[in-house]
Amino acid sequence: MNTSSNSTVSPATDLTDSNCHWEGSLSNGVGTTTGTPLAVLSADANALVLSGTLGTFRFARAAVVRLGRGMMYPWFFTGIRIHHNTPDFPAELQFKPQGISSREILARLRALGYPVA
Repeated sequence: MNTSSNSTVSPATDLTDSNCHWEGSLSNGVGTTTGTPLAVLSADANALVLSGTLGTFRFARAAVVRLGRGMMYPWFFTGIRIHHNTPDFPAELQFKPQGISSREILARLRALGYPVA
């Protein structure tokens, strides 16, 4: 993933930005990506997409039951857990952002209409 200053993946600076992207790590309950950003969380008003070396998971907004704080150490304070009703996806999907706080991301997702705990 390109991390130069002209990268298309950046901390969205406007709460009303309709297309947001963040780099970080992904946990699916079995495996975790670590180190150099190996995952991207992107969202717009219609869908949330978590993609990385462990897979790509696309959720229609209606499939997202709740977004909240991560559930395991070290993700508890810095990660975002995706509660969803998509039976084909792992129940334990979490994203740990790099370079931006999970609170900032949750605020942006709330502004897009996602249910945030």
